[in-house]
Amino acid sequence: MKAKGAKKGFTIIELLVVMAIIAILAAAALIGLSRQQAKARDTSRISDISKIRTYLADYISEKNEPKTTTEYGGTDSGNWDYSSQTGGVKVANPEFLKFLTAEGYAAEIPKDPINDGTGDVHYGGTGYAYAYYYYKDAPSQDINGYKTYQLNYKREIDGGIATDVEAVIRR
Repeated sequence: MKAKGAKKGFTIIELLVVMAIIAILAAAALIGLSRQQAKARDTSRISDISKIRTYLADYISEKNEPKTTTEYGGTDSGNWDYSSQTGGVKVANPEFLKFLTAEGYAAEIPKDPINDGTGDVHYGGTGYAYAYYYYKDAPSQDINGYKTYQLNYKREIDGGIATDVEAVIRR
């Protein structure tokens, strides 16, 4: 039997406890979702670098070696070419590996999913971008007597640098 004058409903404390539990669960879900999105972008980066490597391999099979950044006007910091900047300025770089599109080896060069890098993105700069460098005149970078080119990207999940080095032509 109910006491006379008892009210129905929840107390303010009960409502606050439920709201706190919901907030904690929502925060945990967002953290998990954010990590999954970072993993997905890293997977996209791996796929993009593989595509770029294929475009470069097709180019090299016909031309014998890739172009240096200065040969196609894509020079950025230290003769590296970045997908996210031109001349060290943060902007989507239409010059990034442009010789591949100009000569019909690729319809479009993939860009980093975030593509917001500034400075030397992989060694002291900030943000994310793809980077290209061809060691035409640098025997110290040879692999077993072969000239090499390098493609880099920064992993989002751990901040590490992934480097893809390909031997292209005997020196």
